[in-house]
Amino acid sequence: MNAQNGGNALQSGMSELRKITVFQIVSIAVIFIMGLIIVASIIDSALWLWLSLIIFLAGGVSLFIFLIIVPTSRIEELLRVTVDENKNLIRQNSALQEQLANLQNHLPKEEQDETQLIAAELPAMDEDIAFAVEPPVPLVCSIIQPQDGATIRETYRILVESTASDSIAKVEIAFDNGEYIDITNQFDGVHYYYDWEIEELQSGVHTIDARATDNSATPQTVNAKQVNVTIDNLVKKLRINIKTDKETYRVDSMLRVEVKVTDNFDDSVQNAVVDMTIYDADNSIQASGQGMTNANGVAYFGSEIMLDDPIGVYTIEARVSLEGYEPGMESTTFEVEGAKRQSG
Repeated sequence: MNAQNGGNALQSGMSELRKITVFQIVSIAVIFIMGLIIVASIIDSALWLWLSLIIFLAGGVSLFIFLIIVPTSRIEELLRVTVDENKNLIRQNSALQEQLANLQNHLPKEEQDETQLIAAELPAMDEDIAFAVEPPVPLVCSIIQPQDGATIRETYRILVESTASDSIAKVEIAFDNGEYIDITNQFDGVHYYYDWEIEELQSGVHTIDARATDNSATPQTVNAKQVNVTIDNLVKKLRINIKTDKETYRVDSMLRVEVKVTDNFDDSVQNAVVDMTIYDADNSIQASGQGMTNANGVAYFGSEIMLDDPIGVYTIEARVSLEGYEPGMESTTFEVEGAKRQSG
């Protein structure tokens, strides 16, 4: 259809071109006639009139041949070639349409419907796929706890985090560049973990490494950044702080004693055994007892000062012990005065 329209337009153009050519010829003829009239009026001679007429006619014919006939014939030839080519395109287009129609007629109706449906849905499917596909999550492994440079003094839980697009096949941990330990089954729902027993390790700097392997078709393994920690396994000492509720007591009164136990890191020590002894002013044992520290590291004692107890400076001595610690000992003093005299 477009080719046919193009051919019609070209034929119409040729018709218009012919009209323009006729108009040009008439215009040139009018110009020649006007020129002859002007020359004749100026010269006023029959001879010059005929010579001028011949010259103008010769010039007009030459101009007509070279400016009008030759270009016009060439243009018409090109237009005819273009029209012929357009007619050929029209015939080829018609032949292709007939072939397509024949191919569609040979397909079953169901396949034609499916083909049209797929063709209609392809753009939407491509768009959905473009939004549904997410970039893969790279395999990552990192040691969350402890942090690099931390100091560890007792059994410590190490936390390892690992993620990947595919599931994690294995998570391992190693210490001081030793053999890796599989901790894949030690998972709390967020982190992989390992309880590190350090009691038998030497104090100083130690290294922690971790690595993870994914479940992809081509398994990949990635290493976590190494963490350096300091283990403080020095002998733990027990420190004691003794406090009385008063500094001075009278005979026939109650003494209350509080013993606070901490370690050499100033942490409260629970379940430490405390043996307390009170010596009177004569350095004789006034009272003794044993107790155990609570969650706050405190043990409480009490003793009654009798009327016949000597007056003077008393000494409280406390000894504390706990497995894994070096025993500790501390003492303090308080004063006992006589009974208050009643006024007569």
